[in-house]
Amino acid sequence: NMQSNLGLYSNFINSYTYYLQTPVYNMMNSLKYVVDNNPNVTVSDDYYTEVAESGEFIAYENKYYLPIGMAVKSDIKDWYAGYTNPFTVQSEWFELSTGVKNVFEVMTIDDIHYFNMEEISAGLDTGDIYFQKTGAGEGELVFLLTVEETQHCYLFVDSDSFDDIFITKNESSVTQNTDEPYIYDLGIVEGGEIVEVSITVPEDGDDYGYLNFYPYFVNQTALDEGYEILKANSFNVESFEETIISGTISADEDCVMFTSIPYDKGWTVTVDGKEIAEEDYIALQDAYLCFELPAGEHEITLKFKQRGLLEGAGISLLTAIILIIF
Repeated sequence: NMQSNLGLYSNFINSYTYYLQTPVYNMMNSLKYVVDNNPNVTVSDDYYTEVAESGEFIAYENKYYLPIGMAVKSDIKDWYAGYTNPFTVQSEWFELSTGVKNVFEVMTIDDIHYFNMEEISAGLDTGDIYFQKTGAGEGELVFLLTVEETQHCYLFVDSDSFDDIFITKNESSVTQNTDEPYIYDLGIVEGGEIVEVSITVPEDGDDYGYLNFYPYFVNQTALDEGYEILKANSFNVESFEETIISGTISADEDCVMFTSIPYDKGWTVTVDGKEIAEEDYIALQDAYLCFELPAGEHEITLKFKQRGLLEGAGISLLTAIILIIF
C-alpha cells in the first residue's frame, strides 16, 4: 500500500494509475517525463516543460527530476508512511531525507456552506472530519478554499459515504471520483481566488460519517531548498543496463543511499568493489531499495539476479535429462 499512502490512485492490491502528482512524489520516484492525453487536465509550467506533441498526446519534462539514487540523511530510516494524510507522508519523506521542513502547507478554508448538514464542529484543523445530516434526504457540504498568495495547490479527499466530489476553479468544473482516492492537482491558484469543492452525501447513504479532507499547497521555498540538497548528493549514473547499474556518488557524511528502485532481494550492491554487508540493506517501507553508505567518494554497482533462477534452470536441465534417458 506504499503508493496508496503517497496519494497515488490504487486498488490496494497490485494496480496503480498515475495522475499528476506533487513535485515531491515525482522527484523522489525519479520521474523524468509525463505524457498527457486528457484535454481536461492542465499541466502547469511551474513544474513541467512541454517537449513534444503527437496528435492528442503531449510529453512534458519534469523540472524537478532527480536520478534513481541519492545520498539522504540517515533519519530516513525513521520514516512512517501509514498516515491517512498523503501530504504528511510525503512531507516527512522529504524532511527526513533533506532536513527541510514544511514542504506542504494547508490551504485556508474560507467558508463552508451546509445543506441539510450539521455544522462541522471539529476536525477542520487536521482534515479528519465527522459529519452528520440534519434530516432525511440528500445532504451537501461546499468548501470554499483559498490562499493568501499565488500557490500550486493539491487536494486529497476520502470517505466511504460518497464516490465523487465536484471541483470548481476559474469558472470551470471537474468531477473527481473518490471511490479509489488520489491526490488531485488543483494547479496554480491565485492569491484570493476561491476554489469550490462540493460534496454530496446521497439520500440513501448514511446519515453521518467520516471525511478525510486535505487541501494543501507547495511551499516553494522549502521545495527548492530540499531539491538542491538532493541534487547535490545525487547518484551519477555512468552505465545503465538491463540488470546492472553503476556510477559514482559523493557523501558528505555517513548516510543512506536512497533509490527509487522497488526493493527486491534479487538486488546486490557493491560499494568500491565490495559487496555491502547484509545488515546494510534497507527495505524502506518494504518498497524502496536503500542501503547504508559511509562518507566519501564511492563507486556504486547495483546488480539484479532473479531469485531461484539457477535453481529453476537446474531443475529444468534435470527434467530434460530424465526425459532423454527414458
